[in-house]
Amino acid sequence: MTIEEFDFPTVQKLLLSALTELSKEPCLFSFRINERTLTQRLALHLQLLVGRGLSVDCEYNRMWEEDDDIVKRLPWGAEPVRTDDDSGRTVYPDVIVHIRGKKFANFLVVEAKRNWRGKELPEIDRRKLEGFTDPNGDFRYRWGAFISFATAAKRKQAVVVWFAEGKQSDKHDAVEIQ
Repeated sequence: MTIEEFDFPTVQKLLLSALTELSKEPCLFSFRINERTLTQRLALHLQLLVGRGLSVDCEYNRMWEEDDDIVKRLPWGAEPVRTDDDSGRTVYPDVIVHIRGKKFANFLVVEAKRNWRGKELPEIDRRKLEGFTDPNGDFRYRWGAFISFATAAKRKQAVVVWFAEGKQSDKHDAVEIQ
């Protein structure tokens, strides 16, 4: 199956199914576990669902091989942040679904926060997801998702806000944590 064959209902079903599987690991939501642990476990569930044709990676900071001498940037600030910078200033995403080494074969990009309580998404994550999903940008992910893992409240859940074509959509989903 190619990336073009995945429509929004399919990607929505894949991510929500992976979150449902993740929710069956209640100890992950009972402790103050870092978001990296949650996104790594989410990536494992996603990989099982998408199969061998696509790769699921966490905090992946590489581009495609044929253009490795070109620095890719998200366009903001006085000095753009490089995605190949290993000094802690990078903007690479929490989880991606893509075809490794193939230019613009980017399916889904996920940014996550644990216990985000704001009414608006964190500015940096919103801007990253807009940049990653910009159809004319350097990355061109077909879809983006911001996931807030609400683990501190009595009602634990994962809330998803969707992005497409460089914009936040009005689509939201929630998966209850068992």
